[in-house]
Amino acid sequence: MGDAAKGATVYNNLVCGSCHGSDAKGFSGPNITASVTAGIGSWTYQQFHDALRTNRDKDGRQLCVFMSTYAESDISEPSMVDLWAYLRSLPVSDVVNKGTSCP
Repeated sequence: MGDAAKGATVYNNLVCGSCHGSDAKGFSGPNITASVTAGIGSWTYQQFHDALRTNRDKDGRQLCVFMSTYAESDISEPSMVDLWAYLRSLPVSDVVNKGTSCP
């Protein structure tokens, strides 16, 4: 499901690394690797998709105020799938990193 190489381009174009780090292990934003204990490894694709569209986590809670929401004009459905594939392809980090910018 998705093309990780294209997803890397999406990650870079949306400047996700400025908050989540170049490796998605967290920086000023949280760890978003596929770790079940420290990242978004327990999320479904639909929960990830909805989080980017609505700024809400898998439980419906608001994400960090600095987290952007992305309309389909910002990231198409195929690009969203590619971004998911890219994040799933990265090495997993089980180090909890909630980031420094958000509570």
